Amino acid sequence: MIDSSAKYLYSKYVRALAQELEIEIIEMTGNAVKELQEHIILRYGYQTYYAYPLHDNLLEDCSLNQENGWLLLKDFIQYDPVCLFFEFEDIENYFIFPKGFPDLERFLWESYCFVFYLTNPELEYLACFEKYNNLIGSGTLIEHMRNLEVVKTDQVPFHYQKLEKQPPPLTLEELKVMYPDAFRHFKD
Repeated sequence: MIDSSAKYLYSKYVRALAQELEIEIIEMTGNAVKELQEHIILRYGYQTYYAYPLHDNLLEDCSLNQENGWLLLKDFIQYDPVCLFFEFEDIENYFIFPKGFPDLERFLWESYCFVFYLTNPELEYLACFEKYNNLIGSGTLIEHMRNLEVVKTDQVPFHYQKLEKQPPPLTLEELKVMYPDAFRHFKD
């Protein structure tokens, strides 16, 4: 987790780089981001709450390992608006690239290596590219990744997993009822 001054610097970096490259971005903040985060967790998380890192806590996903593997998303995203975001606890702003992959590609080529996530406004897919060159996909992206030429010809290892949805964590009161002996030594 990074502190609030670093969060500010990350957001400032994204804005500055987009401006330098003359790339149009739309910045989402506040309640709009919180709402989007909740929808992402409900749709893609195997738990009902955020757990770090998000890409390790997906209900169903696939992955492949390839340097600059995010380039494999070019034909999938094309010119559709794409939302760039980071771990929920790291940066609170989301950045929409309304012109799609061409602008996103220019931005990513010029940026330093960091873990990032992509989705569209309808949340039909979730993509993550992380520091070990793993491209992780969920939603409609799974089928696209399965059909990539590098996967079909076994040029890169492909991994798929589907987990069972986990119930929300128990409250302290529920734990006290379930395990009364464990709590008998504690005062209320």
